[in-house]
Amino acid sequence: MGDQGLNIRFSKHGEDQMKRRNISKMLVFNVLKHPDRVIRDESEIWIYQKKVNENGVIYLYRVFINPLKEPTLVITTYKTSKVNKYED
Repeated sequence: MGDQGLNIRFSKHGEDQMKRRNISKMLVFNVLKHPDRVIRDESEIWIYQKKVNENGVIYLYRVFINPLKEPTLVITTYKTSKVNKYED
């Protein structure tokens, strides 16, 4: 099993973007284990979303995965303060 009980691995791009955006693997695991919403797009990429309150500011974390890979591949992740842009 992967870290935190999840069978996942991170793409090079995903790890680079996490470092650049200062997003920890623990936070990514939290989004994947406890998403507020999961969106499946046409290309078999799934987007896990979770709102997080950071010092009174609500951010939306978005984690893009390919569940068809073994283990599941984290493609990239980012956070945005534009929460309404990604809600129904």
